[in-house]
Amino acid sequence: MELQDFALRGVTCQLSYPLSTRYPDVRGRFLEELTAEIDLPEWGWGDEYLNFTNKDRGLTLIAGGRESRSQFESIVDVEDVVATTARLFEKAVDEFNVQEVGYIGVRTFWTAAVDDFDRLQEWARESLLSAPLRSASERIGVLSDLGSTLEFMGADPKHRLQIGPMKREQLLGQILRGAEVDEVPESFLYLDLDRIYNETVFVRDDALKRWEESLRRNLDLAERFAAELTGMQSVR
Repeated sequence: MELQDFALRGVTCQLSYPLSTRYPDVRGRFLEELTAEIDLPEWGWGDEYLNFTNKDRGLTLIAGGRESRSQFESIVDVEDVVATTARLFEKAVDEFNVQEVGYIGVRTFWTAAVDDFDRLQEWARESLLSAPLRSASERIGVLSDLGSTLEFMGADPKHRLQIGPMKREQLLGQILRGAEVDEVPESFLYLDLDRIYNETVFVRDDALKRWEESLRRNLDLAERFAAELTGMQSVR
């Protein structure tokens, strides 16, 4: 079985905060200014949030009275992810007069392409299942899907790690709905790392620093997991 390096396929960053009373009054200016700064050809607005998309880059931005979020489903340059998200978050907390942030989330999605999906499933079965679980699965029937989820919820920041064999249609149908088909391998080992703060309240400037630290920490952790679990590197 030939397993390629882990490639970063998607990034989602989110800030949540108390409801802003300023949102209804500044959303028009926010929309005009952000679309002038960033190539966002499609946009919309509503009572709760503004949304911006650039399908060519697999990019969606949301700015609202309760939360702001960036979602990249086509990664060319991590620094572009950082710069675009930083501009969105800085503008949101300034325009909406956000003083405190109660939730910071960063989620990264990775794929390591494989040439033999059946052998990848065998590897996952041997590597991710304990002997008793393997024995039990053999008595039940033919194992059709397998993945492992590890949760680290004892303190802030919390982490959730998911890993397992996956095919393109599952990723595009359930997770990265806006990604381009030809950018995703047909079969791969999937790695998903979610890092959140939801118990600590951060003041404005600390929140803007912490989300970027979380993203870079996610990239470092994924690289270590990739090396330790499969002997493969990750590609940012």
